Amino acid sequence: MLRRTRAVNPAAAAVRMAKMLFFAPEALVGETPATPKRAVSVSGRARGRGLAASTIRTTIPDTLRVQSLQVPGGAVGYLRIWAFDTDPEPFVAELLRVLPLLPQGGLIVDVRGNPGGYILAAEHALQLFTPKPIEPVRFSVLATPFTRTMAAERGLAEDLGPWQASLDAAVRNGELYAQPVPISEPADCNAIGQRYPGPVLLVGDTNTYSSGDIFSAGWVDNAIGPFVCVGEATGAGGANVWEYAELKKALQGTPIALPPLASGIGLSFAFRRATRSGPSEGLTIEDVGIAGTPYAMTRNDLLAGNGDLLMHCVELLRREPSSALAFAVDAAARKVTLTASGLDRIDAFVDGHPAGSFAVGDGATVAVPFAASAKVVDAVGFSDDEIRQRRRISVKG
Repeated sequence: MLRRTRAVNPAAAAVRMAKMLFFAPEALVGETPATPKRAVSVSGRARGRGLAASTIRTTIPDTLRVQSLQVPGGAVGYLRIWAFDTDPEPFVAELLRVLPLLPQGGLIVDVRGNPGGYILAAEHALQLFTPKPIEPVRFSVLATPFTRTMAAERGLAEDLGPWQASLDAAVRNGELYAQPVPISEPADCNAIGQRYPGPVLLVGDTNTYSSGDIFSAGWVDNAIGPFVCVGEATGAGGANVWEYAELKKALQGTPIALPPLASGIGLSFAFRRATRSGPSEGLTIEDVGIAGTPYAMTRNDLLAGNGDLLMHCVELLRREPSSALAFAVDAAARKVTLTASGLDRIDAFVDGHPAGSFAVGDGATVAVPFAASAKVVDAVGFSDDEIRQRRRISVKG
C-alpha cells in the first residue's frame, strides 16, 4: 500500500538522480563530505564576507542536507530536503535526530527542486516545525463507473475504501469527483508534535513538485511560517501517482483486469488529485501550485551557493517572534519541569486531561505532576493568546 501513497514527478526525479550521479555520487552510497565547513559568497548586504556553513552528518545524505549557517546575529539552521523518497518512518526518525543538533534560533527549510515522493513522509514531517495542529491535504478520486468498480475490489479496498461510499453517490448524482479525503491520518500528523522551537521559513521554487507541492501547501495552510518561492509558485503537480504495474497486479483476475503493456514499457499516472485544507479548503494544487513571497535569483545566487537567497531568508527569520519551551522529566518525583522563554502562559495536560494553566515570564519554571499510570504530558505555550510552543512529552515508565 505504501507504494500507492506517493506523489512524485518521475521526470524531475530522474533529473535529480542524474545530477547526484554527476555531482554528489557519495550521497548515493551513504557517505557525506568530510569537509566540515565551506565559505559561501554573499551579497553586499553582508559586505562581501563569506558565510561559513558547518555540515551535520545525516544517515540519508541522498535525501537531506543539514547545516549550521554562521550569519550576523547568531547561527541559523539549514535543512535541504532533496526529496521525500525515503520511507516515512526512517525519514521522520532522522529529522527527529538532527533537529536538536541545529541552531535553535531559526531554521531555513529548503525544498527547491524536490520532485516529491511519499505523501506520508511529507505530511508527517510538518508537525515537527510548528506548535499548531496539522490538517493534512485532501485527495479526490475521479468519479466514473470504472473507479467505483475498482473501489469495490478486495485488492484495492484498503486504498479506496474511504472513497467508496462517495464514489457510489457521485456516479449516481453526476459529480465529477468523489468526496475529498486525506491519505495521511490526522492523528499521525500530530502524534509527535513540535520538535524545533525557533522560527522557521520554507523555500520552494517552480521545480518543487508533487509531495513537495503538498509539503508547501501544508506549510502555508497550517501557518507554520513564511514561504519564499523562487518564481510565481511551486510546480503544480499535486496528485497521488500510481504505477500501471501496481494497479495491474491489484486487478489481476477481476472483471476489470488491465492488459499488459509492451515489453520494457512502464506507465505512471495521477490517480487522486490533491486539494488544500484549512483556510484554502477545496483549492486544487495540481495545475495551480502554491504561491509564496516571490524571490528572483541573483547572479551571486547562481555562482556562489545561493548567498543572496540565504541572507534574504535570514532577514525574514529575524522578523519572526522568538520563544522557547524546555522541559525535564523527573521520573522518580513524577513531575515534568517546564522552562519558558518569550511566553506568558503555559497550559498543561496529562493524558489529555487539564493539569493547570500557569502565568509565566522569561526563565520561569513550572512543575507539572503526573500519576504513575500517566503516559503523556502535553504543554502548550502562549504569547498574547497565540500558540507559540507545544511539547508532547512521553512519561511512560
